[in-house]
Amino acid sequence: MNSSLLHGGLPLPGDFLPQSLLSRISPEYLPMLQYWVVPFALSLTANLLVTTSAELLDRFASNEFYMKHKTLYRGKRSRNKFSVLVKEALWAELLIIVSSAGATTALPQYVTVKNEWPSFVTAFTTMLACMFIHDFWNYWLHRAMHHFPWLYKNVHAKHHDLREPSALGAIYASPIDMLLVGFGMSLAVIIVKPDYISFLCFVFFQTLQDVSNHTGWNLPFSPLSLLPFKSDTKYHDLHHRYGHHAGPAKNLAGAFWILDWAFGTMSRFDPNKTRSSKSENAEVEE
Repeated sequence: MNSSLLHGGLPLPGDFLPQSLLSRISPEYLPMLQYWVVPFALSLTANLLVTTSAELLDRFASNEFYMKHKTLYRGKRSRNKFSVLVKEALWAELLIIVSSAGATTALPQYVTVKNEWPSFVTAFTTMLACMFIHDFWNYWLHRAMHHFPWLYKNVHAKHHDLREPSALGAIYASPIDMLLVGFGMSLAVIIVKPDYISFLCFVFFQTLQDVSNHTGWNLPFSPLSLLPFKSDTKYHDLHHRYGHHAGPAKNLAGAFWILDWAFGTMSRFDPNKTRSSKSENAEVEE
């Protein structure tokens, strides 16, 4: 049995497994491998990559490098221990993948995974389209959660418990919050209908974007900087500093500042008032 037969010859995860193991996998389980297990592994890899890098920079970066690239926002820390954050992060990752990949396998009439290998341009533009649709969904979801007090209190407030930037804080949120965020990935896949490789690129780089947004590090060599209208880490830090309440909030977009600009929720960061010492708060001009 060869899993690529399900997709017109495109190599899929099953093709890289030993035949002795692959022969034991029933065909009905291959979609779970392709759309749940592999995306979850990619998402977790991206999360661990950014989290580990941010932790190493926090501990070992030189003072000069720190002052140049750290956003320097200092708010109150959550009382949760690091082990608790790790546990919640893993749980949130699973919820996101279940809600996003679930639609891929449960709604095949809407989700088409193409059979051919994409070119670099195709993969990049497809991934970009998926990320923009996902961010568009999350912008309005995020705006509603701040606008309606009940939604903020019961769904979104947990995410704002961590007011200091933290990579693990990216997915430190309530289960309902994570499921709704994950649906944005489903929506993007349903609309764009990406090929399988572009789908995996979307999962990996979307996770990279979400986690990087919460690290407090504004690094110039990130591959995400190639995205058009890409907001930086300082931009989202501003939201967490002043948006931990129900009601109107600024900088609601996760990846693309143009959404905040278009819908009147953009706040401007003043870079001249952000770096004075490691212990000082960032100053923000709205």
